[in-house]
Amino acid sequence: MKPLIGLTCSIGLEENYQYKETNYCEAVRGAGGIPILIPSFSEFAKDIPQLVRNLDGIIVSGGNDIYPMHYGEGPIQALGSVHRERDEVELEIVKECIKNKKPFFGICRGLQVLNVALGGDLYQDIYSQIKGKELEQHNHSKGTPPSNHSIEIKNDTFLYDIYKQKIGWVNSSHHQAIKKVAPSLEPIAWSKDGFVKAVVHKEIPSIFAVQWHPEKMYHKDHFSQQIFDYFIDLMR
Repeated sequence: MKPLIGLTCSIGLEENYQYKETNYCEAVRGAGGIPILIPSFSEFAKDIPQLVRNLDGIIVSGGNDIYPMHYGEGPIQALGSVHRERDEVELEIVKECIKNKKPFFGICRGLQVLNVALGGDLYQDIYSQIKGKELEQHNHSKGTPPSNHSIEIKNDTFLYDIYKQKIGWVNSSHHQAIKKVAPSLEPIAWSKDGFVKAVVHKEIPSIFAVQWHPEKMYHKDHFSQQIFDYFIDLMR
């Protein structure tokens, strides 16, 4: 039986449609899973415990910013678009995945959701909040090179087992980042300018997240393929 993998949706600008880019679904299917889209609306949050129990694994995908009230801050001017319904659903998903030890893969925003849900916080915008330090370009978008910057990978981690070396290259597109790491998470990769780029739960290693977009490189990059293969293999 192929594992059933929930994929959280993004919300359209007019908030009357929800979607997920095809490359997420292709990456899950290519690794041997069946993708199932998870919508985000407030009334759905109460059904998350049932949903998580009936899925084999969950991917919290990339997307808009997290509302800073979830980590005790007010919004700054450089905060991007937020959707509180999506925050509510995805934070509840993290809670249930921890409770049920359900395999969880956070991608970009998904890493930030995981960190906030477990007591960490974020830079709302790294480029306006960090002064006196030259930062790499983390917020790449369309038309930019597929491998944007390097990461340093911690030894004795699943990422090191995939890359087989201390340095990897990743494609990122974010302006928020982890500031304080949640106590139950272990950082396992960093950018050259010091941002956490991957984490794993200290007690539940099947719960992990990365601050880049391996789904966009799935058909081009062997390492991106292996990250999805690793996640799906956790359920076999």
